[in-house]
Amino acid sequence: MEKQKLRYLAEFCIRTGINWTELANQIKVSEVSIRHCYEETFDEVYIEDFVKMILLDSVFIIELFLRRREKHYFNRNFKDDFKLGKSTREYGVLGDLILVENQLPYSVLEDLYEFSIRKANEEGYPPFYELVLFNLDDYLCPPKIRENKNHKCTCNCFSCLYCFWISRCFCCLRDGDQSAKKEDEEGGLNQEKPINFTDLARKSRSFKLPVSRNDNTVMKVYNATMLREAGVKFKASSEAWLIDMKFERGVLKMLRFLANDDTERVIRNLMAFEQCYHPNEPLICDYIWILDFLINTEKDVDLLVEKGIIVNLLGDSKTATNLVNNLGLEIRAYGSCFYGLNNHYDSPGCRTVAIMRNVCFSNLW
Repeated sequence: MEKQKLRYLAEFCIRTGINWTELANQIKVSEVSIRHCYEETFDEVYIEDFVKMILLDSVFIIELFLRRREKHYFNRNFKDDFKLGKSTREYGVLGDLILVENQLPYSVLEDLYEFSIRKANEEGYPPFYELVLFNLDDYLCPPKIRENKNHKCTCNCFSCLYCFWISRCFCCLRDGDQSAKKEDEEGGLNQEKPINFTDLARKSRSFKLPVSRNDNTVMKVYNATMLREAGVKFKASSEAWLIDMKFERGVLKMLRFLANDDTERVIRNLMAFEQCYHPNEPLICDYIWILDFLINTEKDVDLLVEKGIIVNLLGDSKTATNLVNNLGLEIRAYGSCFYGLNNHYDSPGCRTVAIMRNVCFSNLW
């Protein structure tokens, strides 16, 4: 990888016509503020070594993003490229760019990109945010999952994996700000720029929870099997990328959750990021917390799989149950619109109607 970074630096200098010393000086201007983004372990690193490290990593990401774009739009052949020459390596490094421990400040990447492109005076280069969106499309802007009778996942599984934790943050009442929605449709950042790619994955098209929160409130949510017995219907959202749960007229509508070998790795990184930067707005943790309440046993998983809400690629229901329950450990979250679920279950009338429908009137005859 270190050799590959040096190759990309040389190619980037040729592409932009800028000497690597000029690029290093651009990094050096913000060297102090960049250090403050990291742990104290970097305090003893010499300026030259620190700047070199940030430069190599930054240029590697930018050059990788540009090459992937050229490969897609201009059919450039990169079969000899160590990363782009093999799809497993290509998508592997994209996945690593989302992990908390691999982050560079977003502003550093953007400033270096804008400086280089403006200096190169070349046309045809998109704004940095558009370049990021193109390359991290599987994380930020995936296609909708098409409906079918068997509730099978019909889009790329790599894209589906992340369908529940980014694009729009968890919300219960969709009162989203119209101006923010318009800005989002135009492809702009939501007011303030992200801290890094992990933050971008979390906040992309985000909506804040419109409900008031009480730290002393302990909320109980019944599991999926119990809720079904009380007449609650489960429906998979057609907009499967939205972290958006709605409970209206006895129907709980929620997005699909794809459980496979990489799910825990990705979710824990987002949760760790929230604990550091957004402890009072744990949107991802809220979602996992609710899902943990809905899933207590294998029967709950089987029910949600039957309804198309869970796509289980882990082999059996027990493994999926353990995955969700383990993610929900030690999480502090808040109540939301799911008070309506409790009221529905606790209502004797709702349960009576559900029993009559399921037992006495289960079919037309």
